[in-house]
Amino acid sequence: MSKRSARLEDLEPTPVSVRRWEAEREAARPRCCWPKCGTVLFGDSPICPAHLGLAAKIHKASSDGVEFVWRTRAVIVPEPEPEPAQPKSGFVYYVRSGGFIKIGWTSDLTKRMKGYPPDSVLLAVEPGPRQLETRRHKQFAHHRTHGREWYTMAPTLTHHIDSVKAEHGEPEPVDFAAKPGGIPQPRQRQTIGRPARGVRHVSG
Repeated sequence: MSKRSARLEDLEPTPVSVRRWEAEREAARPRCCWPKCGTVLFGDSPICPAHLGLAAKIHKASSDGVEFVWRTRAVIVPEPEPEPAQPKSGFVYYVRSGGFIKIGWTSDLTKRMKGYPPDSVLLAVEPGPRQLETRRHKQFAHHRTHGREWYTMAPTLTHHIDSVKAEHGEPEPVDFAAKPGGIPQPRQRQTIGRPARGVRHVSG
């Protein structure tokens, strides 16, 4: 053995070399797969005991469970979005009462018609959701007389009612049970103050 080899064998490891060796050994150890964890693992489990317990709690509390991509990250499956509520089915009805036409909506036609006086006439019934009633109110807004649902018997409205009957047939007979005179009437306009210029009052 040469003097050079003997001298190298007799050398003791320096603190710097020891720290470097320990750092390399530490970096080579397996670590927890939980995101941003990095805990050194001992054994075959790819996740540290702390996060393994946390994952078990999440899995128990979640109705859909937890899917783990081992040695990569933990993925929590989101809950499915609820389905949009279906519009409630019903009928848009056209009732003539007191010289006007009422455009309304109900889910129980028989019960609703009992709220009109006996001289009322059910002209037509159009199946559809409440949104259909809103569209009909906008469609015939220029014929509205009072309230939100009362209209004049204009030709365009009566023609529409005839087309509804042609498509859906004549409405079934119903009973009207309300007391006579229960239908609201349009208010009479009153002029307050002096008459306008150029208007003369002729006394009898």
